[in-house]
Amino acid sequence: MHPVVFWLIFTVIGVWAQRLLPGVDFFAPALVVCLQQRRITQFVWLTLAWIILQEGMGNLPFGNLLLWYSGLVLIFVVGRWLFESRNLIFVFIIGIFMGSWHFLLTQIMTNLQVLEVNRAQLLLEGVHQAVIFPLAWAITYNVYKRMVPDVGPL
Repeated sequence: MHPVVFWLIFTVIGVWAQRLLPGVDFFAPALVVCLQQRRITQFVWLTLAWIILQEGMGNLPFGNLLLWYSGLVLIFVVGRWLFESRNLIFVFIIGIFMGSWHFLLTQIMTNLQVLEVNRAQLLLEGVHQAVIFPLAWAITYNVYKRMVPDVGPL
């Protein structure tokens, strides 16, 4: 399957998954897969497309997802110094970071907008992100490896 077709199908599934579990980003694990596969061009295009898509669907000011994915890239680059990028422990650490980052970033952005947020719900969303991230990564990574041939960098 061509990577463009794979990512289009993935995007549709990701949007529906995020609708079913609000507050959980199903695109972040896919971006980690792109980074692990050293598909930087795919990473850039997918990040831009998903930021535009999610910013349009969300109710926080523009820039939230820029910070969200910047945190993802930062933890990936820093963690890669300590772990092999495909190491399961590394993926769990990224998941824990992303769950914590969700809580912190949403708190900051809602405070800037003077919005009330249910902290218990926000904490639960962060826990969901931390738990679901490694599972979503494992599914995405395995399906990607099976469906998209490795033909070199795209």
